Amino acid sequence: MAKRQTAADRDRSHPWMQPLWVRVTILVICIAWCIVEFAGGSPFWGVLAGGAAGYALWTFFLSWEGEKPKD
Repeated sequence: MAKRQTAADRDRSHPWMQPLWVRVTILVICIAWCIVEFAGGSPFWGVLAGGAAGYALWTFFLSWEGEKPKD
């Protein structure tokens, strides 16, 4: 039985997310946003941006499976 593809799997496998530079850029923007918010004295938004950076790190690098080979 084939594994059912979830919405998160479809989002990660979108062709726009395949290039490494796109994923790195998203992660860098989230980290920069986190730093700016903490430097500006907004810890709530800094934690929120840090969470987005953590999620991007997990989704785009740690659990990334990449494009599946076609049969």
